[in-house]
Amino acid sequence: MTEKLWRYGIQHGSEGEANYAWVYRGQDMIATMKTHIAKEICDRMNAPDPAVNVGTVKALEWVLNRGFAAETPFGLYEVEPHGAVWHMLHAGGFVSLHSTEDEAQSAAQADYERRILSALSTPPHEAGSPAPSTDVVGSELLTTIKEFARWHHLNEMTIAAGKTPSDSEIDFEAIAWNRITRALAATEGSAE
Repeated sequence: MTEKLWRYGIQHGSEGEANYAWVYRGQDMIATMKTHIAKEICDRMNAPDPAVNVGTVKALEWVLNRGFAAETPFGLYEVEPHGAVWHMLHAGGFVSLHSTEDEAQSAAQADYERRILSALSTPPHEAGSPAPSTDVVGSELLTTIKEFARWHHLNEMTIAAGKTPSDSEIDFEAIAWNRITRALAATEGSAE
């Protein structure tokens, strides 16, 4: 699955405070809003996902032993020949049986990586694909962005007609904007 990038297109005039922009997610138009707000939303929605930047697990460093051994913070991995097969052990206990030394070392590396990655609070995922929780948060955020754009546009039209938006109309716009900024701030906070 490819991630849909957020972008905006200016509706009229040069980019600036008073101009409006269409906001898109991929090819889908999401909302119309002032350009500076559209730019902020697109910049934040396209920011790198902190879960992608977890790095990689270091390769085990094998030293010659009865077979081969690799020390880790949570126990010794061993790969030992037993006749025509190789045993992979962890912390002195048998884990698996393999045809070759390379297969046994690869299995030990995979086991080591699984243990390390299972300790992360946010499991890593492939670059370019959204984190598993992103779809739920993203769809709620998408709905809120649309809600904000609707109230913002309504209030701007009311002002342009020479009238004053009602307190509740102003409140709905402000509440939606605050929900957007809190959600975006939370994603930035998780990157630290």
